[in-house]
Amino acid sequence: MYAVRHMAKRKGIPWGPKNPLWRWRHRKANKSVKRHKSAVRPMARRRYGRKHRYRSRKMTIPLAPIAGMLPMIMPSVQAVMDGRGAVVAAEELTWNTAGIDISQVKAGGVARFDAGKLISNITPLVAGLLVHKFVGGPPLNLNATLSRAKVPFVRL
Repeated sequence: MYAVRHMAKRKGIPWGPKNPLWRWRHRKANKSVKRHKSAVRPMARRRYGRKHRYRSRKMTIPLAPIAGMLPMIMPSVQAVMDGRGAVVAAEELTWNTAGIDISQVKAGGVARFDAGKLISNITPLVAGLLVHKFVGGPPLNLNATLSRAKVPFVRL
């Protein structure tokens, strides 16, 4: 490489873009010109770094959000088990999830909203979602630990 540069210097023409040998040495591959492929093929590019292990996706049940939903769902399940009917169960579910009492609408009244009921039933769900996010996820990563231990279905 040094010899080519040294030979490229001619008297009166400095080494740089104006020198024809410099231009030949720094030429870019012209795509319009077809060249013969050499017999020696270039070596494959090596990729350094961590190897990615592919895992198959399996069905899992997130326990923390489901546990947070239990205070909202259980009164409507109890209504169905007591035999009060699906309508009463739907009213209980609406009362517990949205804080809206629609039982008086049937009698010609107005639906009643209770923010305290809404907050008291949404708080465990939010807590369960936060546990799922931060305990099961990157800071503690218990879900990955459970996965490596081959525990089926259960995740936080």
